[in-house]
Amino acid sequence: MADDFEADWNEAVGKLGAELVGAVEEAIAEGAREARSTHRFVNRTGDAESSIEPFLQRVTSNGAEGLIECSVPYAAVLADGSKPHRIEPRKAAVLRFQVGGRWVSSHGVDHPGTRPDPFMDNALAKAEIVLDACIATAIDKAFP
Repeated sequence: MADDFEADWNEAVGKLGAELVGAVEEAIAEGAREARSTHRFVNRTGDAESSIEPFLQRVTSNGAEGLIECSVPYAAVLADGSKPHRIEPRKAAVLRFQVGGRWVSSHGVDHPGTRPDPFMDNALAKAEIVLDACIATAIDKAFP
């Protein structure tokens, strides 16, 4: 009888571990989709949005660890915002840019800063909700 219980228990734990890997995969995928769809930053090149990706970091017999990453070098500025600051040319004598369709030159500009965009916080919140639901389903499947 104890052997039957142990065999059943081991089978259920094995099923649970496999289900938890799927739960983490689903949660990080949904979190990444949330970040891509709820960001407020202006997406001029598409680089920031397309760099938001889920990664399965580690898989064990008991589950998995996942990561949602925005891999552009300026991701922290998008997420955390920036204070007002001065922008000056580094390699040229002047900055050159368009304003209202007209090219202008300047020795520097005062940037007003940017508001924080919690798109990665949104990703985490969505992933947590999905993960909680998937874990509950996994437990129900493993221990019917």
